Amino acid sequence: MILLLALGWLALQATWAAAAVVPPLPAPARLPEQPARSDFGGSYRRAESASSHTQRLVMGASAAIPATAAAPHFVWYLEAENGTLTQPINVATDTTASACQYLYYTSGWSGGSANFQISIPSTGTYYLWTRAMGLSYTQNSFFVSFDGAAGVQYEIPQFNGQWTWGWDVVGLVDDPVTPFDLSAGSHTLTMGVREAYSRLDMVLLTDDAGYTPNQFTPCGPTNTPTATPTRTPTRTPTRTPTPTRTRTPTAQPTGARALLPAIMKQPAIPNTPTPTPTWTPTVTPTSPCPGDPYEPNDTFDAAWGPFPLNQDFSGYFKCTTDLRDYYRFGLAQPRTLVVTLRSIPPGSGYQTALYASSGSKLGEETVAQPNQSETFEVEAPGQAGYYALRVVRPAASPNYNNPYVLRMTDRGPCEPNNSFDQAGSCGLTSKVAHFAFIESAQDVNDYYSLQMLTGHTINIELTSLPANTNFDLFLYDGNRTELYRAATSSPTEIIQTTTLPAGNYYVRVKQTSGFSNSDTYLLKALFD
Repeated sequence: MILLLALGWLALQATWAAAAVVPPLPAPARLPEQPARSDFGGSYRRAESASSHTQRLVMGASAAIPATAAAPHFVWYLEAENGTLTQPINVATDTTASACQYLYYTSGWSGGSANFQISIPSTGTYYLWTRAMGLSYTQNSFFVSFDGAAGVQYEIPQFNGQWTWGWDVVGLVDDPVTPFDLSAGSHTLTMGVREAYSRLDMVLLTDDAGYTPNQFTPCGPTNTPTATPTRTPTRTPTRTPTPTRTRTPTAQPTGARALLPAIMKQPAIPNTPTPTPTWTPTVTPTSPCPGDPYEPNDTFDAAWGPFPLNQDFSGYFKCTTDLRDYYRFGLAQPRTLVVTLRSIPPGSGYQTALYASSGSKLGEETVAQPNQSETFEVEAPGQAGYYALRVVRPAASPNYNNPYVLRMTDRGPCEPNNSFDQAGSCGLTSKVAHFAFIESAQDVNDYYSLQMLTGHTINIELTSLPANTNFDLFLYDGNRTELYRAATSSPTEIIQTTTLPAGNYYVRVKQTSGFSNSDTYLLKALFD
């Protein structure tokens, strides 16, 4: 009996011990992630919503768990100009930029980039931030990639409704925020030139989804900001079963993100001289001419753009020191461009001109018509760089209230116009200067059509021939019969006719000697 009682007592103790064991908590469930994008090297995911992020934190937390110290978060940052630069890309100076310098380039898709080596301490999800600035919605983007993959577009937003400096968490393509899944070890971040004049000041990478950067290095005698990864203390853990931090890296509403707090700058100290690039950007987000959104655009290299084709564009001269405006645009294929300047103040003497990327002038008009407009045409050959339109106010008072109206119309290509049959693609307009090239030894003739609606005289001038060339001028009727010619050794050839009946006519410019693929000739007809 005593033996049975002892055995029963031992069985009861074992039952009590088993009841005291707390079963382990189930592993927290993880919401399914979208598959990694195939168009980007490495892995990145769309950011989860705040609700899904909260749900992920709460799952499996029904029992109170003693707080333990979490691993400190990883934060790495570097001045953009201190990366490894691949040309072409420029370093520019701006007192409102961190360490007074930033990166940009004057033409888009140049192939230039800044590369940054980052040592990742542990495999996980990371968030990329930039301190950056756009100048317009067509000058506000870079390509972003890791480890040599193809770059993906990143758009810089406005901050407080202005194009100014600000910290922005990177979201690629249509993502408001893009988390990057990176393995432990060394990785290369590449920020590539996309749109011209987009500005990059700093880059920052962190594994803290709730982190808000405010790094800024004031100007000083030396610019040596910290490039070593630093760790920030983690927030004190709480014993509550619900998380205290539910912030996810969700972007601000499109079009205007709030400015993030920044460390106050100390009084500027003269900086160590650095090479100044050709293009010198404004050092403040405020236009030097209030009310003129395109300033500063007073030089070829500071040209605002891209200038829109086939629509009216309003420009301004609002300051006494503002004497010229430049606008840039690209043109990959040969086109005939009609440049028109309207709403010119009487007696102001405004002038317009078109320049190639080399800086050579392709065409211009300096005299306004009675309707206060100027028009000229240029057979633009198409080029890898960009063209620039220039409007000059020689000495007139600023036009504070009324803008001038500038328009550039694409008429399609003139070339080839080497015969009568090809002349229809290149018609002359009365009183409008037409600038064109004879660009090779094989480019012997340029033919133009001319339509006269009523009987009239025809006056034709061929002027501004390229150096060391000689061209002749011919006029034919609709039956292709020669009526007049001007074939001298003079740099100017002129045809003046008697009254001719209404109808179709042809004008021919013939190469006698020499040619140029950089300088144009000027052809102008008066027949109404």
